[in-house]
Amino acid sequence: MRRLPSRTMAGVLPAVEVDGRVIGSGRRGPVTARLQALYAALMEREAAAGRDAALDEDEGGR
Repeated sequence: MRRLPSRTMAGVLPAVEVDGRVIGSGRRGPVTARLQALYAALMEREAAAGRDAALDEDEGGR
């Protein structure tokens, strides 16, 4: 059996094949595309919040 990636670093990946069997068209579908877009937007917001917090700390230390 082929393992499905589940690490956070990978984000959201489509499952296009399991045990040698193609799922659907064998390509990323609209639901996965939407989840990937939402995940990317969330990661960007989280990164921006981290940058803002780091800048606030830098300004407070002057």
